[in-house]
Parts: sequence; structure tokens; C-alpha cells
Amino acid sequence: MKVFFLIIIACCIGILSYAKGPNFKKIKKNINDSTSIYYYGKLMERYFNADKTLTLEEKRHLYYGYYLQDGFEYNKYNNPYSLFRDTAISVQGLKEFPFDIGNIEFLILRAKYKNEVELKEKLTTQLNIILDAMLSYGDGKKKNNPIYLNSEEDIYDIITILGYYDYQADDKYTRKYISSARSTLKYEFTNQKEGYKHLYFNEGFSYENDNKALKKAYENDFYSKQ
Repeated sequence: MKVFFLIIIACCIGILSYAKGPNFKKIKKNINDSTSIYYYGKLMERYFNADKTLTLEEKRHLYYGYYLQDGFEYNKYNNPYSLFRDTAISVQGLKEFPFDIGNIEFLILRAKYKNEVELKEKLTTQLNIILDAMLSYGDGKKKNNPIYLNSEEDIYDIITILGYYDYQADDKYTRKYISSARSTLKYEFTNQKEGYKHLYFNEGFSYENDNKALKKAYENDFYSKQ
């Protein structure tokens, strides 16, 4: 298991950068333009085909554009990641929740156990596509260079994969918001991997939409109108 994680990490380290972060406005425009090379339907088709020729920018549009599709309604209480944790893990589940790292990892291990070589390779390629995008903005070691992710579920997966947290080893971590907009989080760990005892993450898009979901839920709440 650890060897597998190290292989995945090695694939991602080379693309870590000090970029400013995702341009959500630009991504939203591109993925909803049917004439664009970043049109979401095309990107998702290539992802499910485990297309190794996807560029880094295409991978970014794929991952960060998930919640930005026209007609997609983000709801904190109907988060596909959270829902999936309570459903059976399957390849079909991946179709519905394409970026659930925990699911993909389990499917890879199952395919390896059943000696399904082609499926294992396909799933590994898909996992690398997601990780390439997730780890393409910042390394998280400084406040001004956070790792940009879509949700807290993704943060949990990343700190596990990077070796900062292992629930089986009873590792501990704490988190706190450190920006006025509550978009930047600081995670502190007990195992202090490689001399670092913390990582910074930015989930500004998720927080902004959590607020919208809460506001909408309140406005639609029957009892709040009584």
C-alpha cells in the first residue's frame, strides 16, 4: 500500500508550483462553452477513457470545473462525495462520483487482487489525473502557497495519501480557519512528516457555495417563515 502511494506521489511532485490558484470564472466559462477544448462533456469522456494525453490545464478544468457546470446545484447537505461514503463502492459508483479518491483506491486494490490488469491500469491513470490537478497549485507548506481543493472530503484524502494522516496509526490532526473569508485552513499533525507539522489548504469555492446552500435552505425552510 505504501509503495503504491509513493508511486502516486512521485507522479505529482513534478507539477507542484507557486501559482496564484484556480481562476474559477475562467474555468466556468470554458467548460460550459461547447466549442472550447475545455468543454466539460469532452473532458469527462476523456477522463473515463483514461486518456493519458490530457494536459495539466485540461486536468485542472476537469477537477475544478466539476461544481461549475451549468445546471449543477451545489448543496452542502447533498454533497455527492458525502453521499458516496455511505453507498456501495463500485465502478458504477465512479460514474456517479468520479473524483472520490477513496473509491478509486479501493477499486485499484480490488482489481489488483482479482488480477484485472487492464482495469487496474485504467483506474490508476484516472487517479493520477485527479491528483495532478489537486496538487498543481501550491505545496501547502506556507500560508501563501496553499493546496487548492474543492471540498473537505478531498482534503482528508490528500492528507492521507501524502502520509500526514493515518487513521489506523491513530494519528491526530487539528484544523482551523486562518482567513477572514474562512477559505484558508491550517491543518496541524502529530506525526510531523519531513519536519513539517502543518499544511495549508484553500477551499474558498466550497465555502462560498456552502454559504449559498445554507441561505437557500433557510429561505426555503417552512418553519423559518412561521
